[in-house]
Order: sequence, then structure tokens, then C-alpha cells
Amino acid sequence: MLQAMATLILVIIGAMLVIVILGFGIYITFYPLTKTIRGGIDAMKEHAGEDTEKGAEGKTPPAQGVRAGGENKGVRKKKAMSSKRTV
Repeated sequence: MLQAMATLILVIIGAMLVIVILGFGIYITFYPLTKTIRGGIDAMKEHAGEDTEKGAEGKTPPAQGVRAGGENKGVRKKKAMSSKRTV
């Protein structure tokens, strides 16, 4: 009878320990992940707010990329300028 009670107590303590360790593992995995996702969403909202403010003022930047003729001169020029360094 004493051995059965000791075994039952050890099983209960072991189960509680496993639950605590799993809970902690889930916490340290998903808590930073939720903070990262929330920060990304906030950054996207702020970025969208800046775009609407620029659009309301009429100061939207010109579109960059491929032009009507299929040329990409604006981007090449910008890259070439940024690669030059002055001492």
C-alpha cells in the first residue's frame, strides 16, 4: 500500500513538472513572436499613415521603376550614385 501511494505521488509530481516545462516552453516561444508580429503590424499602419499624409499634401514621390519604353534609367542612376564614395 505504501509503495502504491509513493508511486502515485511521484507520477503526479512528474506530470505537474512536465506541464510546467511545456507551459514555459510555449511561453518563451510564442510571447516574443506575438510581440514581433504586433510591432510589424504597427509599422505597417504607420507606413500607411505616412503615405496617406503625403497623398493629401500632394507631395507624392514620383513612381520609380520601369518606364513606358521598358527602360529602368532612374533606378540605375540612383544605384550608380550611391555606389560612389567620397573621401
